[in-house]
Amino acid sequence: MAAHRAPRTPLSAHRIVISTFSFVILGAGTTGILLGRQDPASAVDLVAASDRTTTHVSRDLTRTAPPTITPSTTPSSAPASTAKTTATANAATSAKPKVTKKAAAVTAAVPTSCRKYSGNQRIACGLLPKYGFSTSEMSALIPMWTNESHWSQSAENPSSGAYGIPQALPGSKMASVASDWRTNPATQIRWGLGYIKERYGSPSQAWAFWQANNWY
Repeated sequence: MAAHRAPRTPLSAHRIVISTFSFVILGAGTTGILLGRQDPASAVDLVAASDRTTTHVSRDLTRTAPPTITPSTTPSSAPASTAKTTATANAATSAKPKVTKKAAAVTAAVPTSCRKYSGNQRIACGLLPKYGFSTSEMSALIPMWTNESHWSQSAENPSSGAYGIPQALPGSKMASVASDWRTNPATQIRWGLGYIKERYGSPSQAWAFWQANNWY
């Protein structure tokens, strides 16, 4: 009696097993790509190709990624407060200063020979020509009014009431020139020069009289 042999598995069955094995391997490595060829060698090649494709796509995405845009910190326009301050500064620069009559009288242009004087004496030197006197008359006017008031527009004699640089008696006489006679040295000097011209003819003659009488 012949020995019993187990039936041999057909070749087609082996191929089915190998194909199934290849599908399982490739399904894990190639994200479910179905193979056309059903052998282990082809499966390995396809996995490598899939990896190269993934790397290539990643590089393309890196190159084509949109650039990062950093917002500008420069303001599009100046703040309203800055614009207002600039406008105010421009208006102040372009505004013309107001010059009062008093300031104009004190800072009036004087002859070159009067530039050696200052303050109220320079005002007096500049006014001498307007009364027909030479600026050299300052040599007589300076000592005379120094003795009278020390060239102070607020000087007042407590006993007689004489007032101002020329010591007008009473001081209100100088109102004939201007109403600011109490504070404006130019007003007082104009009155004094007019008085000297009318009574003595010149500051030199008034000074000569003063030296003889201690008053003028």
